Amino acid sequence: LWKELKIVAFDPALAAAMGFRVALVHYLLMGMVSLVTVASFESVGSILVVAVLIVPAATAALITERLSWMIAWAVAIGATSAVFGYTAAMRLNTNVAGATAVAAGLQFTAAVFLSPQRGLVSRWLRNQALAVRIAAEDVVGRLYRAEESGARGQEPGASGVVGWLANWRLFQRGWVMRDRAGDLRLTAEGRDAARRLIRAHRLWESYLDTHFDLPRDHLHEAAERMEHYLDPQLQDELAAELAGRAVDPHGKEIPSAP
Repeated sequence: LWKELKIVAFDPALAAAMGFRVALVHYLLMGMVSLVTVASFESVGSILVVAVLIVPAATAALITERLSWMIAWAVAIGATSAVFGYTAAMRLNTNVAGATAVAAGLQFTAAVFLSPQRGLVSRWLRNQALAVRIAAEDVVGRLYRAEESGARGQEPGASGVVGWLANWRLFQRGWVMRDRAGDLRLTAEGRDAARRLIRAHRLWESYLDTHFDLPRDHLHEAAERMEHYLDPQLQDELAAELAGRAVDPHGKEIPSAP
C-alpha cells in the first residue's frame, strides 16, 4: 500500500479524484498507529513511546526531503537510539527509556546544526560562501567600471574576513593582479567575469526601465542585487526581450556576452 498511503497522506484531494478510498486508507493507517502506540505504552512506557515515535521522524525530516530516504533515516535513527540508549543505561545504571530518549535527542540536536540543507551550521557556511562570492564580484565590477572611465584609484573591496576571502578568491581564480603601484588590475579572465556581471546589471536596469514605471534613480540598487543571480542563459533571454538594446537607462553601453 505504499503508493496509496503516500498519496492519501500528502494529497487526499488528488487521491479521491483518482478513485482511491481515502477514508478507508486513512483510518487503516490511524488504526495501525493506535494499536502500536497502545501496545508500546503497555510494554515500555510513555517516555520511550513519545521519544521514538516523534524524534527519529523529526530528525530524518531535517536530513532529507525524499520520503523513502526519510523513512530509512528514521528507522536507522530509531535503531541507533535504542542501541546507544540501552548501552548508556547499562553503564550508568539508569533508566533505559530515559537514556534512549536522550540518545534520540542528541541525534536530533546534531541534525539541527549539521543537516546538509537545513542545519544551522550548513546554512551559515552557505551564506558566508555567498557573501564572499558577491564581495569578489563587486570588486571586479568596480574595477571594470574604473577601466571604462579611465580612472586609477586605490584598491576597492570589502573589509574584514569576508573582504580578505574575496580577495583570496580573486587571486586564486586569476581574475586580478597587482600593478607596480600596488593597485588591483583585471586579468583577461577577470575582465570576462566582470563583463558578464556588468552585462547582467545593465540588462536588468534596462528591463526594469522598459517594463516598470520606476524612477531611474531607483534602478541601480535593484540591479546591484540581481546582477549576482542572472546566469548567461537569463542574460540572453533579457537581451532578446529588450530587442538588442545597446545602452542602459543611464546611457552606459551594455557589454556583449564574453
